[in-house]
Amino acid sequence: MRSFLFGFGNMTRSDLLRAGPQLLTSAGLLDARTSLSKAALNNLSVNLVLKAFQLARASETRVSRQSLAASGTLQKYRKTVANLTQENRQRNPFEEYERRCRLELWRSKNTRQCARSALVRHAAEKVVILANLYFQDLLNRIADRKTHSILKRAYQIYFRLPAVAELEPAAMEGLPLRDLQDLARAVGFLINHPPHPFGSHNQIQTTGSSPQIRSTKRSVLSALNRHQARKQKLNEDYDWRSHFWSVAVLRDEYISDHMRACITILMITGCRPSELSERHGVTVKVEDEGTSPALVITIQSSKTDRALSTSLPLTSDFQTLSTVGLGIHGIAPQTALRGQPYRQMRIRPRSPEALWLVRYCRRQQRSASFSAISSGFQLTIASREQSKSGVWLHPAERDRRVSVKLGKLIGRLGKIAFPRMATLTPYVFRHAVTSDLKSDGGFSAEQIACALGHRSTRTGSLYGSANYKGTRPGVRSGQIVSAFAPEPVRGRKTKAPTPTIN
Repeated sequence: MRSFLFGFGNMTRSDLLRAGPQLLTSAGLLDARTSLSKAALNNLSVNLVLKAFQLARASETRVSRQSLAASGTLQKYRKTVANLTQENRQRNPFEEYERRCRLELWRSKNTRQCARSALVRHAAEKVVILANLYFQDLLNRIADRKTHSILKRAYQIYFRLPAVAELEPAAMEGLPLRDLQDLARAVGFLINHPPHPFGSHNQIQTTGSSPQIRSTKRSVLSALNRHQARKQKLNEDYDWRSHFWSVAVLRDEYISDHMRACITILMITGCRPSELSERHGVTVKVEDEGTSPALVITIQSSKTDRALSTSLPLTSDFQTLSTVGLGIHGIAPQTALRGQPYRQMRIRPRSPEALWLVRYCRRQQRSASFSAISSGFQLTIASREQSKSGVWLHPAERDRRVSVKLGKLIGRLGKIAFPRMATLTPYVFRHAVTSDLKSDGGFSAEQIACALGHRSTRTGSLYGSANYKGTRPGVRSGQIVSAFAPEPVRGRKTKAPTPTIN
């Protein structure tokens, strides 16, 4: 390879790009009092910084910052990074992540993957900002013409600047040592933990709930069904959900009727707990059909990509979202990219909690206006708009807090009704309702997908089971009369029959 004579020695072009300490010392960025480690100095070599910059740009191109903020993920990432920084003695979140991986201190694989994704995004933001300043500082300080030419060419290629772009030395005051440390740490983390798709072999699949979590929910449901089968030998009318309702929910004096109505919605529709938040909500309407009433329940789905709520106050974290407009990436609001935007279920009440809900709605009708009676009653669970420290909460974070609140409540009531059983969660009811629909035999896979708010029949196969293992479904399997969703449901692809020649 062709050699060049530089001010700090006879080095080839590739040696120059790999040079870390020599280049920084020649540029005057390091002195004898520097506290950078040997690994940090190597991370500041030109080729590693450029590689990390490529990975950072690819990470931001794949998922934009606006999309992360719109889904609430950006706020969760920042909270995760802040927690890791606080728990590390050196205030280094990357070092804390490596320490936990080395000592296997993560609670689960999903927790580790969430922290990894947050740190990858954090490192990408650091590299995109600091790498630009780092190169400009180097170019302002390097006096050798050939060295300056090579670095400037690399800077123009990777940072996509015009070939005739000239830097302004007066605008640069030099990169502080702390920024050099942050850049070295971010570069090292991105090189060792590249984002998807560069590091797909290191990624853990976290789409939806993990197989371990789904198996746990199914195992709880299977245990409850076995418990029900044993009890039915003595009392053929025994049902674990009716027992949960009568023993725990109705007798608990700390639960309001409004919260009992929300628990009833979980039990008879299998809706997601986040769909009871104020951003979504469930509308219940009672219709009289002769001698028997019917419940018409409309559920606004939480599994759709929507525009940000206009009621969210803009802070520094969300200022960039004001330019998103009516949708994200040109998608109109209320358009279901995943899941159904809403679904409507018609239920003929037979179970004790469904009959209680009818009586509760009729009591509310007596004190409601005509418009409220005709449109139905809204069931939501309120959550704070601000955290205890005064920070405005993203709508997705408020939905998560509603899910956590319901999860704790259902878990506490489950211990009252079934002291020896595993912890009960709201999603166990979702699996139980799916099992009812599958065991009934009168619902197709597409109708079950509509009832669950899915756009694919494949997703519904992950919920519930049609095999009750000897138990009798009882009156619950026939409660749901119909389910409607506006978006078409994708079925399983079947191979076309091969034509035969006679």
